[in-house]
Amino acid sequence: MQVWTNDLDKGAEIASKIQSGMRGVNAHPGSGPNTPFGGVKQSGIGVEGAGKLGLKEFVDVTTLRVAKTGAR
Repeated sequence: MQVWTNDLDKGAEIASKIQSGMRGVNAHPGSGPNTPFGGVKQSGIGVEGAGKLGLKEFVDVTTLRVAKTGAR
């Protein structure tokens, strides 16, 4: 889920309220080998590719990426 805005503080506030496993503000949610990938509520069966976090299946893990102004 992405939020696009000129107001990064408001964008981060809105994104923090979205119940989604991966979120981004003015950017697509990033991923990499150490980034947890999981779901929220019934949208997954646990967290994959996250080392110790992969063992914590009973925790909602989310990702939020906020791009700085002018960054791509």
